[in-house]
Amino acid sequence: LSVLGDQLIVASDDAYGYEGVLHSVERTPQGWPTYFSDDGVIASPFGAGGLFGRDLDFNERWLVVSAPRVHGAQFVQTGALAVYERVQGEWVLHSILGLPAGFEYGDVIWFGHGVAVHGNQIAASTFGGFCWDPTGQLRGGSVHFFEFHEATGWSLTSSFEDLDPRPADEFGYSVDIHSRVAVV
Repeated sequence: LSVLGDQLIVASDDAYGYEGVLHSVERTPQGWPTYFSDDGVIASPFGAGGLFGRDLDFNERWLVVSAPRVHGAQFVQTGALAVYERVQGEWVLHSILGLPAGFEYGDVIWFGHGVAVHGNQIAASTFGGFCWDPTGQLRGGSVHFFEFHEATGWSLTSSFEDLDPRPADEFGYSVDIHSRVAVV
């Protein structure tokens, strides 16, 4: 879940095989709603099975929602991000961001396990200590930074990886970003 002022967005992920959805609600003078209606529901653009809503973050313009179990090539769980833009008060799907090239190792990567947005910047992580590359080497988690420019859209600006992974260390389990500072 994520809160910004009087807006609350709660994810109902698809961990049990259902299609994930987001519930967007506004606080009223009486307080927060005690139940969610079908108003403000955002359905997964990936269908069932992608763990849509595992993590999310939003600001005045952007809503970023992870789906870390979305399958990429050869049924590898690479993960993806759905990026929505607020247009006239509604969240409209703007972009789908995938795992950057060079990080496609193993069969469970979970790109987007953690996401954060600040201004026109997105940080998205994979978590490490649980996947091995094709040579049998344990891989660490990674964090990838994207920036939006009006003329070119979203682009990858940098990535870094845990270069000394340990089994189950979970580097990259979650991430937060504020200005040019990231916490992993």
